[in-house]
Amino acid sequence: MVNVKKLSDFDTFAEDIMKIPSHKEIWMLTYPIILSLFAENVINITDTIFLARVGEAELGASAIGGTFYVILFIIGLAFSIGTQIIISRRLGENKPEQAGSVFELSLFFLVFAAALIFALIYIFSPVIFRWIISSEDIYEKTLLYINYRIFGIFFTYIACVFRAFYTGIFKTKYLAVNSVVLAGVNVVFAYLLIFGKFGFPEMGIAGAGLATVIAEFVAVSYFVFITFRVVDRKKYRLFKRKTYDLRVIKNILDVSGFIILQHLISLMAWFSFFVVIEHRGQHELAITNIVRSVYVFLMIPGWAFGSACNTLVSNIIGQGNPGGVLQLIRKITFLCFVAIIALVIPAQIFHDTILSWFTADKALINESLNSYYMVMLALVIFSLTMNYYNGLIGTGRTRAAMYIELLGVVFYLVTLYLIVNRFSLPLEFAWSCEIVYFTAMFLFSYIYLKKGSWKLRPI
Repeated sequence: MVNVKKLSDFDTFAEDIMKIPSHKEIWMLTYPIILSLFAENVINITDTIFLARVGEAELGASAIGGTFYVILFIIGLAFSIGTQIIISRRLGENKPEQAGSVFELSLFFLVFAAALIFALIYIFSPVIFRWIISSEDIYEKTLLYINYRIFGIFFTYIACVFRAFYTGIFKTKYLAVNSVVLAGVNVVFAYLLIFGKFGFPEMGIAGAGLATVIAEFVAVSYFVFITFRVVDRKKYRLFKRKTYDLRVIKNILDVSGFIILQHLISLMAWFSFFVVIEHRGQHELAITNIVRSVYVFLMIPGWAFGSACNTLVSNIIGQGNPGGVLQLIRKITFLCFVAIIALVIPAQIFHDTILSWFTADKALINESLNSYYMVMLALVIFSLTMNYYNGLIGTGRTRAAMYIELLGVVFYLVTLYLIVNRFSLPLEFAWSCEIVYFTAMFLFSYIYLKKGSWKLRPI
């Protein structure tokens, strides 16, 4: 057994360590992911802050258009999670050259998928949005946003594969740098293009979509540069002439296919939430978009620890140590809970200040408070759920994870229907669906992992 002498040396960590990582080692892997996600989330916050100053219709349209784009993004992200899990497993098995092949084949596959999705959305988005949006003003602005934003699908999918590769080989620090570049470029161009500053055209909500596309192109360029500059391409046999085994794609799809379905189920439920609120009115949708922006931002540590969790779980299984999985998940969950609480407490204390970042309308701030308090409670349960669920995904039992997701969404949608349609309760009660959803997901994931049948299946 090799001791870890440098916490930043994740090549040694990934290939040689045969013990459960310490809290400090888990944190050293995870904090660059947290920083990267914080930086990326600046895009959503920037659009909300800027568009809130343009108009309520633009703010509501960005919520629907942005959520719709996230559904498309999730397809690439979910596929790349399968890629990440397999890359980490191959490193655990000391087969880095196979990790390189998984990365390259995933890259080719997602570029093809991006081209197909781009064509379909560019043709059919008017029909889709006409079907789900009742307000003519919001419909037109959502369509305008997505017609620019969809060009970024190519860069989005390519970036997903690079993130999977760097997380899978435990070089997460490059994710943080990349995301700072992404966020910085987006803030600058969003300001210039939304408001028409310094000679740029005043494009409004279309400028928000175009700014993000420009930022994603720059971010992907950074990934390409750093891969050729610092990665040991000989070790992973990256971009070397080789014969590809197309069974690798089948293997990735076996893992990723159910992750894609799971994420689509989750996002369709989330998208349904916004559509339901949009039918209540433009004002309610604006409140929901503000609360959503804070909520999603505070969820970032949970996503980061979840990403680290499925990577670490897959790696220690690859090293032949499946018995350590539950102990590892408990350690990661503890750190995640602490990180979430460290954000929730000041967010509760300074709620007026935080909400004022998104709107100067005092009435809108006051009407957002009850929903805001509800999502703070949901975040605590979320911190427990993410790691047990992602730990299950890391074992490779993604079919079981999809079924658990489906059960959670059923609870979510039934609760949403009862609250909004049957009882017509105030907006803040609609957000309690999040509490029901995460509680169900946590319980089902915990029970499945305790059963231990996941130990029997290799990937």
